Amino acid sequence: MVEVFRETFNALPLAYVLNSRVIVLHGGLFSRDDVTLDELRAIDRFHEPPDEGLMCEVGMHVCTRV
Repeated sequence: MVEVFRETFNALPLAYVLNSRVIVLHGGLFSRDDVTLDELRAIDRFHEPPDEGLMCEVGMHVCTRV
């Protein structure tokens, strides 16, 4: 059962664009100011979050390097 929950949670979107005007994120701020929607779309989210990088920053994970 835990594995099903983990796979389902990993399949959830990392962000959502509302009415082409507002981006809704689960977690914190990025370590750089020039992150694009294309970069967020390119993230392979079907695995556990890494310790660094955009996927770590967009979620509420403890990043080891920011």
